[in-house]
Amino acid sequence: MSKLATVRRPLAAFALVGSALTIGGGSAAAQSLAAPQDPPPRVAVVTPLLGVFEFGSGSGLPLMCSVSGGALLSGADQTPLGGQAIAPGITQVGNGCDVMSTSGNDFFRQAIDGTRGLAVVNPVVNPVLATTASSLEKTGTDDAQLIAPAGPTVAGLGGLLKFLQGT
Repeated sequence: MSKLATVRRPLAAFALVGSALTIGGGSAAAQSLAAPQDPPPRVAVVTPLLGVFEFGSGSGLPLMCSVSGGALLSGADQTPLGGQAIAPGITQVGNGCDVMSTSGNDFFRQAIDGTRGLAVVNPVVNPVLATTASSLEKTGTDDAQLIAPAGPTVAGLGGLLKFLQGT
């Protein structure tokens, strides 16, 4: 059997299953595959902030460690000891940063999952955030000349408050 035939058979099977699901769209299996999952509730202010921290722990911390380590090594190259003396220490710090970024990501994900029950505050907090956001956007746009040069910043704060709303 040729390699091409070996590849074609699984592809044909996937195509057959896909067409069967499309044609038999009334089946429960096809509907469950196609039905979008409702996202878990997002607690106003809390979930968005934890999400930002989660992103920062996974990307910002390793970046900060790399930049700091590079700066320290460059500075050490200018000393009589040279960069070779502190390189093992910088490597250990970098490894520690990698571990902390992974742990931080897990920590914030667990914190987000643990706060889902607080979504009961959303009906109270969301209208306050929405009203304040609209006011800031209107002020930043309509009164931009009056509050220049802060008009775009004030309007942008309205967008931030919309981001902080829960679902």
